[in-house]
Amino acid sequence: MREIFKKAKQVAPSIVFLDEIDSIAPRRGGNSDSGVTERIVNQLLTSMDGVEVLQGVVVIGATNRPDILDTALIRAGRFDKMIYIPPPDRDARLQILKVHTKNMPLSPEVNLEKIADLTDGYVGADLENDGIPLGSGCKQCNTGKLP
Repeated sequence: MREIFKKAKQVAPSIVFLDEIDSIAPRRGGNSDSGVTERIVNQLLTSMDGVEVLQGVVVIGATNRPDILDTALIRAGRFDKMIYIPPPDRDARLQILKVHTKNMPLSPEVNLEKIADLTDGYVGADLENDGIPLGSGCKQCNTGKLP
């Protein structure tokens, strides 16, 4: 953690992006992991607002579990703004499907409009990876029985 922030300061302006921050910085005090989690959270807090100012360094964290983040992280001066990004709506899902099938031979039975209708609540990663069988020979793409 220390090295990440050191490098970010050296190449400022820079962005430190911590994806799935809840996995490295959950609320302290409830774990029985020999204090590893607490040390990581403490190191993150020290790196963010230690003796040296993070001049020109922006820190962004992403999580789908803001409720389990350590409260010290979400106070003013650290991660003080939360922006909720909802799952894509139907039109956005259709565009995502078009991007992921642009170079894919599709069976004539594949109807991306129908798939977009059936995938309410799906995000881009779901549409790309969760086994929606869009390629040739798709038998369930238009049946309403997607995985």
